[in-house]
Amino acid sequence: MKRSLLATSGMLLVAAAVQGQQPTGPPSLDGNWTLWRRQPNGIANPLHVTIESKRDSVIVKGVNGLELRGISGASSVMLIGKAADKKTDIAINARWVGDSLVGSGKQGPDSVAMLWFARERSRPSSAPTRQTVHPTEFHRVLSTTPRPLAHLWSGDTVHTETVDAGGTDSSGKRRAAGGNPLSGPFYIENSLPGDVLAIHLLRVRTNRSTAVSGATIAFDALDPGYVVGAKDADDSSATWTIDAAAGVARVKTPSAKLKNYTIPLRPMLGSIGVAPGQLGRAEARSSGAPGRWGGNMDYNRLGEGTTVYLQVAQPGAYFFLGDGHATQGDGELTGDALETSMDVEFSVEVIRNKNIGQPRHEDAQFLMASGIGGSLDLAFRRATTSLARWLEQDYKLSRSEVALIMGTGVQYDIGEVVDGDLHVVARFSKALLKGISP
Repeated sequence: MKRSLLATSGMLLVAAAVQGQQPTGPPSLDGNWTLWRRQPNGIANPLHVTIESKRDSVIVKGVNGLELRGISGASSVMLIGKAADKKTDIAINARWVGDSLVGSGKQGPDSVAMLWFARERSRPSSAPTRQTVHPTEFHRVLSTTPRPLAHLWSGDTVHTETVDAGGTDSSGKRRAAGGNPLSGPFYIENSLPGDVLAIHLLRVRTNRSTAVSGATIAFDALDPGYVVGAKDADDSSATWTIDAAAGVARVKTPSAKLKNYTIPLRPMLGSIGVAPGQLGRAEARSSGAPGRWGGNMDYNRLGEGTTVYLQVAQPGAYFFLGDGHATQGDGELTGDALETSMDVEFSVEVIRNKNIGQPRHEDAQFLMASGIGGSLDLAFRRATTSLARWLEQDYKLSRSEVALIMGTGVQYDIGEVVDGDLHVVARFSKALLKGISP
């Protein structure tokens, strides 16, 4: 039997067929399923549900609070119950088609023209929980188009490597065209729109002894008078030597004034993102652009020990990472930080039925909420709003309580200012939240 197939290129299709002879009885209902609904305005966000059955009685529970009960026959299932709001009536009549249930229903006064329950994939016994993945090609666009580099399950760990923003690997070999080529995509099984993908950065280390940075401040960060009056720079880029043993970087051919200048290494990933768009309307975004999908956020705290939270927009998430920096000041002022290749290890976790909107981040010390927008004030407002909602949702604080603690403890970072949209991060110390249980 072929399972229901879901494609995200332009529109969503579902099909179920039976090869050979129909089984004598219906398949087992017990387990994890996904409920899909086609409504007049398109495909609604899918919902993770569990189904339990005992003889002909059936109970369906959704992660959002949906609860349905009904009866199962030889060829069909009938269900009634309440939506997540515990008020709206729902009625469903579905029949077996292969290993899926396909039918229609009503939600309140509205008809659902078509709905189907598709059984979630189970991890094969042969699937590794930790794997090493060596990319053979790199991508400058985040989308669902590239073939996944690997299929991962929630809890899996991957060890991989990235090339630098110019496409050069750890051996100095050019592997891709410049423009932030990324490793991936990694397909995350059973991740759906409406979920959040948590990426735990377990290891982020430089893997070569050189880096290249810009040597002029981006015009976006300067007053026009400074730009007009500035002399041409001696060079538009600079090569750095990475001394991993000493934990510092130095300009390879410094001027007399900079011959003793060193900067501590703080390896980070400039670009971490998932495929953007909406369900049934896939998009492609440049690896040089930041947005709700993450992407080229260039925030210098996205290094080893940090967890990045991204809203899943497409089934499978399609996760990418790259654009490693040996270190970077706030704002990525020169357009290119200390660009270098990286050795990376990460694990993934699917958090079901959670809406965060803009990206979030967390390490041992801070909660960090991103705000990305076309102006500094818009990015600032989005970061502030995202952090306030995080504290309300996870710490169960009222708006006035959030105002009191943010007004006395919030900190702001400028992630980057050189990639079109600007990135501001609202940061809050976990030490200040010790007495407030999440």
